[in-house]
Amino acid sequence: MSQHPEQAAVEALLAELKSRWDSNDLRRLRELWHPDDDAPLYQPEEVEAPLTSWEAVFDYWEKTTESIISFEMRTWDLHIKELSPDRLNVWSRMYWRGEIHGYDKPIGGENRVSATLQRTPGDQGRHGLHGSGYHAAQCK
Repeated sequence: MSQHPEQAAVEALLAELKSRWDSNDLRRLRELWHPDDDAPLYQPEEVEAPLTSWEAVFDYWEKTTESIISFEMRTWDLHIKELSPDRLNVWSRMYWRGEIHGYDKPIGGENRVSATLQRTPGDQGRHGLHGSGYHAAQCK
């Protein structure tokens, strides 16, 4: 199977996502979204309904930052589908593990994750998130 032409750019975005989660630098996740996106669609695994405003997303990230002692994640099995010349749908598997205040031992799980990416204006190699969500969580 051949590699998608945008594979390296998507992998770089996922590496930035991992870095910010692993360092508990969640406020900086906004930098990974498309700059023109004023109506995010973000579905955290443990939240019932999607977050659809930056206020709700920032509130979630702030509460999550306060609850995390340590966190790590990894992604694999990346699939990319071109939706238009400047938009991609991305699907991958993700494993996360965290030490969380209030839990006696680390928790974690494996998820399937999808996101829509759009090329960032003026930068042919970079994409920004438009939406992200977790599917069929399988907590361990």
